[in-house]
Amino acid sequence: MTFVCFLWFYDRKIIPATIIFVAVAGGWLLVCVLMYRLGYILHPLWIPPAVTVVYVFTVALNYIRAAAEKRRITGTFKRYVAPEIVNELLKEGSDALGLGGKLCEIAVLFVDIRGFTPMSEILEPPQVVEVLNKYLTLTSSCIMSHGGTLDKFIGDATMAFWGAPLPQDDHIFKAAKTALDTVEASKDLTDELHERFGRTVSFGIGVHCGNAVVGNIGASVRMDYTAIGDTVNTAARLESNAKAGQILISRAVADALEGRILTTSLGDSIKLKGKSDGFEILTLDGLAPVAPGEEAVSPKPSAATA
Repeated sequence: MTFVCFLWFYDRKIIPATIIFVAVAGGWLLVCVLMYRLGYILHPLWIPPAVTVVYVFTVALNYIRAAAEKRRITGTFKRYVAPEIVNELLKEGSDALGLGGKLCEIAVLFVDIRGFTPMSEILEPPQVVEVLNKYLTLTSSCIMSHGGTLDKFIGDATMAFWGAPLPQDDHIFKAAKTALDTVEASKDLTDELHERFGRTVSFGIGVHCGNAVVGNIGASVRMDYTAIGDTVNTAARLESNAKAGQILISRAVADALEGRILTTSLGDSIKLKGKSDGFEILTLDGLAPVAPGEEAVSPKPSAATA
């Protein structure tokens, strides 16, 4: 009986565990009374103390396991995502992590600093680090303020994605808005650098959306929570072709945000490695204006929510 109770109590929430504990302990006392009336004597203290010990032990064990799980989730994601997303992950538990990789519909953003290498050649090493840290802080702040997952820094580039580790409403728009806000926020920093060093730098950004494998990927001694696949590669190639201050997006992004953003089509004038002719690229010029008294265009449902 006590072993069966242990199996039930283990990994249970406190309320159902307590209900079963009371039912077993009280039920045994009731059985003892009924058997006594039938002429059989059962010791009333056989089961309740044992079940109580098992109940207390498993409650403590479950608490320790939950605390360890909370620390593991927090430690894994606090560097990558906004605090509110970490809180949602804690509510979902380890099942929401999809460790080892799962296929997700995401929007990917790459942003790189244009003109940083020439500037770094005229600056002292501490100044180079200072400038780089200012720009990486700017990009990461814009990403997290829009609920993005900060994947990694690659030299003077930043990679982020939306739609994982948890599904997000309007994740493609969040990525596009982040790109626009990053360019806008960089203007003050650009002016500061021009005043201090006589040179400026700016951003080139690429945004694409689609399916990718997201999870902890790497070796047993070094793993990163990241996204891989053609969607990621395409976003990186869009960014590598973007001019200073330019945001390049794919037709998939433009279609998903139709009526909500302003774009200029470049057709297939830019050839991306691995993409056949006809892959359309557009510049993201801004958000579509909303007339007074009108509501903003609602987002189209994504494949993940349709």
